[in-house]
Amino acid sequence: MTASGTSTLTRPRQLGIGRRRLLAMAGASTAAMSVGACSRSNGRLAFWRPPVGELSWENLFFKDRVIPQYEHAKGKSPVDLLVIPWDSALTKYTAGFVGSQPPDVTYQIVPWMNRFRDSGALLDLAKAAGSGLDSYFAGVPDSIAEVVYGPKQQRYGLPISAGHFVLALNEAVWERAGRPALPTTYDEMIPFARKMTFDRAGRTMDQAGFDAKNIAVWGFGWPGVPGIQTNYVWNYLWSYGADIVSKNRRDIGFDNDAGRAALKHMKAMVDSGAATPMTLYSGTDGWDDLLVSGRVAMAWTEFLSTKQASRFPNARLKVIELPAGPAGKFVVGAAGYYAIAAKSRHQTEALDFIEYLLQPQLRREYIRGILSYPLTPVPDSYFDGLPDPRITAFLKAGAKQTRYSRLTPVLPYEPQEYLVGAFNDYLLGHVSLDTMIKQTSSQVKQMASAAHWPK
Repeated sequence: MTASGTSTLTRPRQLGIGRRRLLAMAGASTAAMSVGACSRSNGRLAFWRPPVGELSWENLFFKDRVIPQYEHAKGKSPVDLLVIPWDSALTKYTAGFVGSQPPDVTYQIVPWMNRFRDSGALLDLAKAAGSGLDSYFAGVPDSIAEVVYGPKQQRYGLPISAGHFVLALNEAVWERAGRPALPTTYDEMIPFARKMTFDRAGRTMDQAGFDAKNIAVWGFGWPGVPGIQTNYVWNYLWSYGADIVSKNRRDIGFDNDAGRAALKHMKAMVDSGAATPMTLYSGTDGWDDLLVSGRVAMAWTEFLSTKQASRFPNARLKVIELPAGPAGKFVVGAAGYYAIAAKSRHQTEALDFIEYLLQPQLRREYIRGILSYPLTPVPDSYFDGLPDPRITAFLKAGAKQTRYSRLTPVLPYEPQEYLVGAFNDYLLGHVSLDTMIKQTSSQVKQMASAAHWPK
């Protein structure tokens, strides 16, 4: 999500985003404009989606090329494309599904699938197509596939692509610091970040006279914005052996020694002086260029966009190996899906359209265009020929880490943004760790109860 998602994988500016919306939470705001029309005459398919790639690219790929080609190939089933801004997509989808003319085909991310999967809004594709869907799930990680499954093995969507953030390094800053050994564990990240932090006079944190009030380069970027954090914060819990929610999904999963250790590590990084102030920017936009511009040495990031590559022609980013915690290596995964409305009047045509979009060559072009990752391992040549060799190298390295991806729990309620906000209260020193854990436990129990979980 990557996605995604959000997640993702969800630029709101957005995935990041271009596509941050794809990632685990898809928390983003975007100035994207709608293209097409909501209403349609009989026989026309309504295809709704947020802009997972840059809006101009989405229009060229779907509106000006793929849809006309599909209409010509089929000689029927014209398609109306509606591109919806990320910040209004969920509201638009919700209203559309309860109306008399719902969108026939929609692009979904994990949180939206969690919301619509069991509500009756989406068509069970397994009933509509049977075993013909099996090829779309061959080799797809279980965590991505299970997002679309109902309790009786219904399949409410088909997966498209995967996404995740990576830990990346600005190579110019690293070289300026003398190329210190790269961190391989979470414990090593803090001393590494200190070595990469410079004040405006060029002194590092370990040198006499370092001016902490006038930092020119922070060693680590830590944005206090849930729309970004939800794409990497859960890495820490998983790597230390904790989880977002408990196994029964009725409570938090970090009220234990492992969860406390992960949260204490986060706070140690925030308090180290080597991390950006969490309140440096209030929205997502200000954080985007800190790493590529060299104001931050290391950060969790989605990708190097084509616009960034153009604006910073000399920037060099290095994807480094994921740090390990006591429980191993993990990265927050995301995914994108296509789904059909249960009340669609054109279900057969809608499924035919989705299968057209998921042809191997079109899917490859789409994944490369949105700078995302395939669902299954691919050769390095998969990303050859992109507009900038730095983007190609970034995606090749990131794709190798997809095997560590783990999606957030499949839930009928959405606690993640609330939990990140609560984490931030603790990280900023507004509440103690014990108080934060007590409050989040109470709130998540209420969310689960309100969602009638378990059903």
